[in-house]
Amino acid sequence: MRCSTLNLVHSARRGVRRVVIDTCSQSRNWREAMRDAMRAVALPVVVVTSSSPDPPFTRRGITCSSFTSKVSLDPPILSFSIQKPRIGHPSRFASLLRHSGRCAINVLGEHQAHLGTHFSLPTDTEDNQLSEISHFVHRGLPLLDDTIISFSCSVLKEVEAGTADLFLVQVEEIHTPSDVGSSASSEPNESNLISPTRSRPLLYHGSQYVKCS
Repeated sequence: MRCSTLNLVHSARRGVRRVVIDTCSQSRNWREAMRDAMRAVALPVVVVTSSSPDPPFTRRGITCSSFTSKVSLDPPILSFSIQKPRIGHPSRFASLLRHSGRCAINVLGEHQAHLGTHFSLPTDTEDNQLSEISHFVHRGLPLLDDTIISFSCSVLKEVEAGTADLFLVQVEEIHTPSDVGSSASSEPNESNLISPTRSRPLLYHGSQYVKCS
């Protein structure tokens, strides 16, 4: 890896002062700088849900702002990452996902910040984290109601990536708002494709949930 140095660069053309942080340094400065840099990036908010394949069914979810759309279009592959837990505190959702091998990625609308908060907080609920959340179950996967769009996926690969575990998943089905409350999956067609003006996504920016202006 090529490493830079911590310095101050002056641009005469724009009169801009830029700080370049060496990410190979052992100093904590670059870690704080990385956090600050990512706070400036607006990210979509998704809730990833999964369920144990056999009864008694355990259904859980986790809020992710690390969702990456269209890693590959053919085959359709998406990705998200889950932060590694502290030693002795394993992630119950990651454990469930590894066991089931399947998940749903639910893209939240701007009216669903409460769901982002709900699934980002620790819970003592062991079995069904969705017991008080409006959702439906399709082919064994819990999908949240009233989202912009949801994807039913199977896990292709898990990659250890520093402080997080990266999951690559292949899309099996696409669920549009017309699916809400039903057991049928959607087939993309002229009647149920989402209009960009009909739904707006919830974003995470500056360490808070924001709406598209």
